Amino acid sequence: MQKLILFALLTVASLWAQQPVAVQGAGAIGTSDAAWTSGTSVNTAVTLISNSSQYNAIQVTLIQGTTLTGGVVTFESSIDNSNWTSVQGVEKDNTTIIGPTYTLVVSTNISFVFPVNAPYFRVRLSTVITGSGTVTIQHASQTLPDVGLLAGIETLGASTNVIGHVIVDSGSSAVTQSTFANLKGTVELTDGTNTPAAKAASTAPVATDPALVVANSPNGGNPCQNPSATLAMVAGQTSGTSSTQLIALSGSTHIYVCGITIQGISGTTPTFALRYGTGTACAAGTATIIGAFTTTANATFTWGAQFVTTAGQELCYIQTGTSPVANYAISYVQQ
Repeated sequence: MQKLILFALLTVASLWAQQPVAVQGAGAIGTSDAAWTSGTSVNTAVTLISNSSQYNAIQVTLIQGTTLTGGVVTFESSIDNSNWTSVQGVEKDNTTIIGPTYTLVVSTNISFVFPVNAPYFRVRLSTVITGSGTVTIQHASQTLPDVGLLAGIETLGASTNVIGHVIVDSGSSAVTQSTFANLKGTVELTDGTNTPAAKAASTAPVATDPALVVANSPNGGNPCQNPSATLAMVAGQTSGTSSTQLIALSGSTHIYVCGITIQGISGTTPTFALRYGTGTACAAGTATIIGAFTTTANATFTWGAQFVTTAGQELCYIQTGTSPVANYAISYVQQ
């Protein structure tokens, strides 16, 4: 018999342990905690939570009359019911930060949700009501936190609180919600007066530019390793022993040589050299990139190193020997 009783108790305990856990909470509601008019004295307060530590959140609703013209309420909490501090919450449903004060608005019913971290919570009339309307205060406190307290939108004040703004420009005077999803425009940083101007590396800032100027660095990295740079290639077969232009100069740009492959084909004691300069086929201001080396037939020579010319130069090769012939493939960026 004892074994049967023990088995029955264990079976009941097992079934109980398998039951779903329900989240339960409690709260208190006040549909008319106070009705304030223009005759209500300044600093009149209504305490909505008094000497209770069971509540985690409170919703305060203000029913504002159709004929009031002004007035301000302040939301406060206290630990000892004597010293009160201001508190902030969020506007119900749109989670805009509210408080610690709220200026009354005619013909408006509005609700705010506040976290409760003290045993006392009250609403105080900090500026008297003007006009003939009535403001009715309601509340609903609960032991579970309100999800509306998890987010908020804070709006910076004017003047000294302005830290800048972002302008989204679609090229028209306004951007609407319907066009925002397909927006192809620019994002500009500004200090409220000046907007940065982006300029090419070869263009220096001038006095008429805005105060905030951003220029591409003329020494900014290696274009051969920049995925957005335009990589070009020149390839072919050499002929003769005269200096021959491979890449023409273009203004004040540099030629960044990214890769070189030379294959010897034929000739008697043939050599190959790579250089840059100006004039006809690098005839003036010549500088050597790769000195003369023997292009042995059926031998391939490659350079993993990268080279750069000075600004405004062309790239050329020159060969020596008798009837030297070689194949070449040179990749580069010119900017």
